[in-house]
Amino acid sequence: MTTIIKYSRNVLLIIAVQSFLFFGCNKDGTTPCQNGGYSFVVSSQYSPQQDIYQVGDTIYFTSQFPKTLVDQINNSSVNYSNSVGIQGDIGFGYLDTITHQPIAARDSFTIFSIKGSFSERPGNQNVGLNFNYFENAENYEFQAAFVCKKRGIYTIGVSDLLSEGLQGENCTNAGFNLSLANTNQHLYLHQYVLNVDTTDQELQQKVYDFRVQ
Repeated sequence: MTTIIKYSRNVLLIIAVQSFLFFGCNKDGTTPCQNGGYSFVVSSQYSPQQDIYQVGDTIYFTSQFPKTLVDQINNSSVNYSNSVGIQGDIGFGYLDTITHQPIAARDSFTIFSIKGSFSERPGNQNVGLNFNYFENAENYEFQAAFVCKKRGIYTIGVSDLLSEGLQGENCTNAGFNLSLANTNQHLYLHQYVLNVDTTDQELQQKVYDFRVQ
């Protein structure tokens, strides 16, 4: 799986790209299929929800979903237990009020995982990290904490999720549409700095903005 993060003038786009090697790929007894697999919808949230934090404050990112999910392709219930791994990508941007561009800003936070784990992503590591879910008896879970280190206007964006499949079962690869459940993502900050349309679907599903002072 390859995860690509792209910056544009309008929004920090974090795009998870499914690029499995369909020939000869066999991870933990599973081979993903290009024309097979599942599509699920899951959610995440940030807490506490506020548009202004202080240096030293901690922002929590949490995502949890059950193993039994509804496949959006066939509208059928699927027991998605024993995944070989569910992974997404999270990126951190500083919204520069002078250049009106997002700048990679992972180093503006102290980042640590509470449930699940982080792994390095290719390319500019100051953009963000891959994050990996923990599987327990009933759910998949990921939780992380971001401690604010520097003042400024920031944005955090998340990608959709990917799994290469279930252990020992071929053609069980899955994509997970990950959206934010936060009632207020403070997207007026995107409009203020980048002058963008805050009704953009990508912004509304993936992005959380805030100030640190």
